[in-house]
Amino acid sequence: MADCGMSLPDLKTIKDRCHEYGSCWLWAQNCNSAGYPMASHEGKQMLVRRRSFQLFRDRLPDGRKRAIIPTCRNKLCVNPEHLLEVSRSTMVKQSYKQTRNLAIEYKARHDARVRQGGLKLTMELARELRATAKTETAKQAAARLGCSASLVQKVRQGHHWREHVKNSSVFNIAA
Repeated sequence: MADCGMSLPDLKTIKDRCHEYGSCWLWAQNCNSAGYPMASHEGKQMLVRRRSFQLFRDRLPDGRKRAIIPTCRNKLCVNPEHLLEVSRSTMVKQSYKQTRNLAIEYKARHDARVRQGGLKLTMELARELRATAKTETAKQAAARLGCSASLVQKVRQGHHWREHVKNSSVFNIAA
């Protein structure tokens, strides 16, 4: 991921390292493992969009609380006119809205596995496991149902076989 010691002193340098696609500046050099543009600046690896934002707005937001996202929704775009500063929670909510409803997709995959006979438990058995937590050990329940004791513990702790509310998302499940 080394950038041969080159830095990003100005917006012209950033633009010169990009391909223009419409009004987007698409980074044509190194990216991190998640596919975001990276470059070396003053001896440190840095997200190029943060440096572009810093040069354009003369400030850099706290990366722990604030994120810089492209309004064009292209992760390779580093055009400072496309960059917007948002809170981390706003960024996460927007990413879920842009992608898909994970709770509905999970339910569809789960229902398909039940139909194919690929599961040892059902939601009814999971409810029963939670109800018998005080009267039956995980090892006893596992022997009775033909599954592992660790699965029984994870069901009882709520890590597996959670109840899902129709049309829910991760934001109202966590609330």
